[in-house]
Amino acid sequence: MFRQVTQGVLATMLGLGIAIGGLTAPAYAAGEDTGMCNENHDRVTIPDSFPLDTCFDGDTMYLNNNTEFPLDLTFIGDDVGKPERYTKAGELVARILDFIQPATFDRQPQINAPYYRSGVVPPKFYVKVKIGKGAATVKTNIASVNAQRNYTIAKAIWDYVPTGSRVGAAKAIAELVRELSDVADQHEKCLDRNTTAWGDLGCQALKGRNIAFAWARAGVDGLGDGAISVVSTTMDVAKWSHDSTRDHENIKKATKSFKVAAVKVPDPPKQDPPKQDPPPNTGGGNSGNPNPGGNNGGGNTGGGVNNPPPPQQPEKPAEPVTQAGVVQNMHVDGPNGLVEDSTPVYLSTRTAPRCKANGCAIDGTDMGSGTTFTAICWVDGDRMTNGNDANPSDDGNPNLVTTTKWIRGYVNGRIGWISAVYTTPNTRNNPNLAHCP
Repeated sequence: MFRQVTQGVLATMLGLGIAIGGLTAPAYAAGEDTGMCNENHDRVTIPDSFPLDTCFDGDTMYLNNNTEFPLDLTFIGDDVGKPERYTKAGELVARILDFIQPATFDRQPQINAPYYRSGVVPPKFYVKVKIGKGAATVKTNIASVNAQRNYTIAKAIWDYVPTGSRVGAAKAIAELVRELSDVADQHEKCLDRNTTAWGDLGCQALKGRNIAFAWARAGVDGLGDGAISVVSTTMDVAKWSHDSTRDHENIKKATKSFKVAAVKVPDPPKQDPPKQDPPPNTGGGNSGNPNPGGNNGGGNTGGGVNNPPPPQQPEKPAEPVTQAGVVQNMHVDGPNGLVEDSTPVYLSTRTAPRCKANGCAIDGTDMGSGTTFTAICWVDGDRMTNGNDANPSDDGNPNLVTTTKWIRGYVNGRIGWISAVYTTPNTRNNPNLAHCP
């Protein structure tokens, strides 16, 4: 009886726009959406056929999955912050997948390649991510079979949940979907082992029993036999639906990646040549001694009187020679670890910590590891450390840095201070970086 649900009704319940029974899937082409932020085209051109609505303001990228498919999203680059995934959707169905498969977007290393961060973006979800000054690549694709199936099952169940029960049901349904996903895996393995009609009937019976057990354990109010029937049929078509989605994406030939260019490091400011004092005036004068009363009148000896030179101007102190600096926005972790900080470092107007909270941070200077800046000079300021003073486990970490050294530098046309703790060892210990006058 599970196979008697019509394909047209199933397509409507799944709400996926997949080609079922002659129904054609809608074409998705999103590309740039300047309404989500103040656009900045200096570093990126977002393809018109990129599947997510996307915009970039020069500092932060915003993406919206306005399709009906869960999508994989990957950011590649050493200077990419941790993405934040959220939703503005009125319904909570997308949150079910958020419970099932949270997108941690943890930073992952690659051999001889930049770091990357990956996660699943359910339909109607947004992603916000800081893109530092370094180059980055953004990629997307249809999500895995499991993510597609989980969302399909969750959507099918959700349509049967009474409206008044939905607010508190999302997490319970997420647990139910996890168990039903295991049931679907067992069913597929059963069908692979049994190729006869009798074997198929046995697999269907096993699947029905397992679904009933999962349903009873979930205890979600208001779900009846109709929901069980739809979920069972959904499992039968889940793998095929994923293949159909994949084929649809291939037919569309969407552009699934684009690059963000690195910020060009400005040239150091030109220094004026030192001023030369003018030579003293030594013109001759009439120093003769005429004697009008006698015959021995003085002659013009041309000796002259020297004019005094102009007063000497005090010498202008020489401008310090600038150096290239590189950010290392990391903190130690235990006895050996060194991990990227979850918040960006920035230039400040004072040589003091916590300027974001105290109003001394300079806007537009957020930086992640690998960002380059122009270092001018250094001074002593407040003590800073990349360790945890309250936890002695990192005291022997070879990457532990504690210093009062602050570097004056500029980035993106703005000048301020950055603690040497948040720079690379080569920048922090550069012997050619002068002390600020």
